This record gives sequence, C-alpha cells and structure tokens, in this order.
Amino acid sequence: MFSSGFLANLGAVTALSGPDVLVVSDRTNHASIVDACRLSRSRVEIVPHRDVAAVAEALAGRDEDHAIVVTDAVFSVDGDLAPLAELHALVRSHGALLVVDEAHALGVVGPGGRGAAAAARASRANPTSSARSRCRNRWLRRAEPSSAPPR
Repeated sequence: MFSSGFLANLGAVTALSGPDVLVVSDRTNHASIVDACRLSRSRVEIVPHRDVAAVAEALAGRDEDHAIVVTDAVFSVDGDLAPLAELHALVRSHGALLVVDEAHALGVVGPGGRGAAAAARASRANPTSSARSRCRNRWLRRAEPSSAPPR
C-alpha cells in the first residue's frame, strides 16, 4: 500500500526496472513517472507524446533483456488519453510490460469509471478491481453481525 500516487509510481517503476530493463516513457508523463524513470537504474527512452510508432522503434531496437512502457492513462496537463489499446498490443508483441498510471482516469473514464485500461479493453480482467472487491467483500462479511447468540 502506498500513501500517494507519486509513491506508487516510484515503487512500481523502480521495482520493475534495473540495468537489464529498457524503460520507455511518454514525453508528457507526470513528474512522478519522470522521477521514477530517473531512479530506475535503467536506460530510459523518452518518446514523443502518444507516438506508438516511436515506442515500437524503441522496443525493436533495444539491447536489454526486458522492457517496460510507462504512461499516464489521462495526461494531466492536456487531458488527452494514452493510446492504450495500441500500446497493449505492441508490448505484448515485444514481450514487454505496460505500466499505466490511472490516477486521472479512475472514476472518470471507462465503464463504471473503471479507468482507461477498461475503456480500451487493454486488459481482459481488471485484477486491481477484482482484488479490491474480494477484500471489500471479506471485510463486509467480517463486519456483519453474527447470527449466533452471544456467549
């Protein structure tokens, strides 16, 4: 559990990166992603805003064993959406990971506010939502009064 989105980006990107990982980052990503890239111990390739072809070129030309593409779902400065469906297909074809910061998308974009990834159908399931639901349901079950008489 992270206490802020900034720390979540730092934690996720630095945990997934290292000397054998290429990090591909959109030029207009949030400052927390930029800082995470700087701390990643990885070679970082900054690509033009929303340029899927540039991401493909970076992935195709990498020397590193692994790669992650990191992007905002909704870019905070101009409010446009990342091309998540295209990025998802691209990273799958290159054996890379896609890390999406949904901070500005959750509750606003996608069916039921589930975010831009859900809107783009970039993931078959939303493990975060499903895990959150399981945790919430367990908590609710524990919080329900017992039908057994008190001792």
